[in-house]
Amino acid sequence: MSINISDKIRLIDAYAEALSYTFSQPVFNIQRIGELKRDIFEKTKAPQEEEPKPALDEEENAIGQIEFKQRIGDCYLLSVIYALSRNKDGQKVLENLIKFDEEGDYIVKFHNYDEVKVSEKELEENTFSEGDRIVQLLEYAFGKARNEKLYQNNLSIEDALSDGWQSVTINDICGWKADEITPLPDVKNRVFSHYFDKLAPDRSKVIILAETDDSTNYKQTVNGEEYYFCDEDLKFPASHSFIITDIDSENKMVSVVDPHDTKEKKYTISYDRFSDIFSALIISAPSREISNSKKK
Repeated sequence: MSINISDKIRLIDAYAEALSYTFSQPVFNIQRIGELKRDIFEKTKAPQEEEPKPALDEEENAIGQIEFKQRIGDCYLLSVIYALSRNKDGQKVLENLIKFDEEGDYIVKFHNYDEVKVSEKELEENTFSEGDRIVQLLEYAFGKARNEKLYQNNLSIEDALSDGWQSVTINDICGWKADEITPLPDVKNRVFSHYFDKLAPDRSKVIILAETDDSTNYKQTVNGEEYYFCDEDLKFPASHSFIITDIDSENKMVSVVDPHDTKEKKYTISYDRFSDIFSALIISAPSREISNSKKK
């Protein structure tokens, strides 16, 4: 895109306006800068560049260290989004899911679903998780797309999001295949250890999720509500999805993140402890050369 002299002057004036507006405010207003940058783009782009552009500015849409707190029963979805955001190929997938149309509404297209349109007002009224905005958008859009395809819009978005499978969701979002490793209890330690040692060198190339055991041996009552856990000390919820973020094969340790609070609920436990708590591994990557295991 070439910019002539008059457009350059308008560009400079727009940034001057942004800076003037920003520094006149008590708080640095990043949103205002982003709005003006989008306006500048619309004023200066060539006529042939009419296709939708990414929903957020390049800086704002940079997928990386997203953080959030799960608030409804969609740990399967949020764990996949978090895992993809920590993977180079996954980041590109997430960034390419979102566009916006001429009216300024978001257009989100998941691999196995029809595209859905989400307005800013609609998103404001349907925010489920707490944290980064892009996670809230993807969460709501996935529920909307899922409701249309699977339930013919007969459910609320929250109900449409409730319960799902990590391996299916990975494929629904980006088309990657995923392997689910569910060994028998008496060989879990040996099987999980084998996969951890195998995957450790290629950790950056794969996304790895884990499912806690469905046992509910431990109960705690908080504010009159009963909560069930499969582990008494760590209080990991039963049948809950976690993200594996690191593997230390030398010291036989694995790091996991709970989508209930990705910033605060991070744990590093031994291979043995992992095998006591978790019942399944879900492994995926763009290349099947890495994730080529079979369900056990």
